[in-house]
Amino acid sequence: MSIVTATVTRGYTFVKDANGEVILTPDRMNEAAKPAVTINLANSIATADLQDDAVTGDKIASSTVVLGNMANDSVNSSKIVDNSIESGDILAATLQPGDCAVALKTKTDTMQLPLDAFGFTNNSTPATDQAYIFVAPYACTIVKIVLVESLGHAIDGTNYWTFQVRNLTAGNNLLSTAMTNNTGGSPIPTDAIYDLSADQNLTLTENDVLELQVTETNAANALTDLMCQVEYY
Repeated sequence: MSIVTATVTRGYTFVKDANGEVILTPDRMNEAAKPAVTINLANSIATADLQDDAVTGDKIASSTVVLGNMANDSVNSSKIVDNSIESGDILAATLQPGDCAVALKTKTDTMQLPLDAFGFTNNSTPATDQAYIFVAPYACTIVKIVLVESLGHAIDGTNYWTFQVRNLTAGNNLLSTAMTNNTGGSPIPTDAIYDLSADQNLTLTENDVLELQVTETNAANALTDLMCQVEYY
């Protein structure tokens, strides 16, 4: 209930005096108490009763409107003035990807690396080679780097491949431990992704150059139809 305290102006009335004569006299009001008028305003003003633009942000006390006071789905994009909400109006950590009706999608860049770019063959001579796989088109974050290969390679403690991804521009590696498919590593599947598990230095600046570095130990089977895919946002 809302209480409105009002100043009441007294009126006049006709009364009889001691002699029985009718006279005009002020109402007998308790002026000292300044009587209050109590009006129940709860639910008395509907949205339709408000003039357009009658309620503005300047008229709303700070922190009086919170999510708990709003009916479900009462605020949607059609009710928000263009450009009225900016990033500075959003409290830190209040908006999460799960709060958005449409999740942000990552952009994916794919580069095909032909086998002769490495020059690896199935022989007994250890080899090391490298190839450019990505140039950052803008400041971005790496999500995942995977390889796809058509032959497949089982785990082998003697003949195996080792992979590293290096940011040549920043001078750091994106894999904290070089990825291998030897004992303790993982096999390279046939026609399926082989995740290199990039886990560090994933934030790039514009024009950073990434290089895939591949090392053959002993006589590993040749990498066939190799492709590298970089996922980023």
